[in-house]
Amino acid sequence: MNTTAVNSLIVETPRGPSIAGTRITIYAVMDYLKGDWSRHFIKQMLGITDEQLDAVLEYIAQHREEVERDIAQRLPN
Repeated sequence: MNTTAVNSLIVETPRGPSIAGTRITIYAVMDYLKGDWSRHFIKQMLGITDEQLDAVLEYIAQHREEVERDIAQRLPN
């Protein structure tokens, strides 16, 4: 698998930016965030730590337009 580190906790994979050491993409977390789920619920559902969730939130904040565009492209027409 070809991965590129974006930071120590987020890596670029063929599926898109993901939490390092997991198969969880930024897009999966975004689904929960858009659903207005709590941090606690998101961490429990995905089995991630505060540090991992914070890394995702930081990544999204720094790459908002790119993430939104990629999500829009992945949605069925």
